[in-house]
Amino acid sequence: MNPPSGPMRRAATFPTSSGVAARPAPGARLVLESVDLELTPGSRVAILGSSGVGKSTLGAVLLGLLDAERGSVRVGGLSLTSIDPTSLHAHSALVDQSPELLSGTLADALRLGAPEATDVELRAALQLVELDHLELDRSIGERGSHLSGGEARRVALARATLRSPELLILDEPTAGLDDEQAHSVLTACLRAAPLATIVLLTHRDSEAALVEERFELQAGQLTKIA
Repeated sequence: MNPPSGPMRRAATFPTSSGVAARPAPGARLVLESVDLELTPGSRVAILGSSGVGKSTLGAVLLGLLDAERGSVRVGGLSLTSIDPTSLHAHSALVDQSPELLSGTLADALRLGAPEATDVELRAALQLVELDHLELDRSIGERGSHLSGGEARRVALARATLRSPELLILDEPTAGLDDEQAHSVLTACLRAAPLATIVLLTHRDSEAALVEERFELQAGQLTKIA
């Protein structure tokens, strides 16, 4: 697939949060109090924190899926709220621990993110995540029930990379996997999107060690780990 073009291609590589406060849902407690984070093009950043500290909330705010209660998020110098969500989401992707896979074939699942992708492009995406042994016409079952947990995550990653995302958020992509599966899935994630700005949300120190920049999210704020 050709990478996205136009003004949003540049803008999507510069999500910056300043003094962001947010809660995961209306009425819930604030889990982000004053978060500052600047991402640079092609950077790989890990956000470490235990369950419930707000990692997923931060990821949703950066992707424009959740509004900040205070503070701001800007991309390319523009406020996130002033950007067409459809345009923004065309240049970003999320892979989490519960990827949404509908019933159908493997090709159907992959084309959900890239409807115009050719079979050649689908196979290339599967090869990146080491699933090229699977046939495109294979049934994946209801909600991907015919796939293992690791395979489902890889399919979701392949689907994301078909869109050539500029910003890729990995939200606990290895949760529930054994150590071997977890390492394989995460290294595939990092390899499959070499040009993307990647934010890894994780509770595992060993996973955070695989990327260049590391922060800890605690008490609603980010602290850089030396």
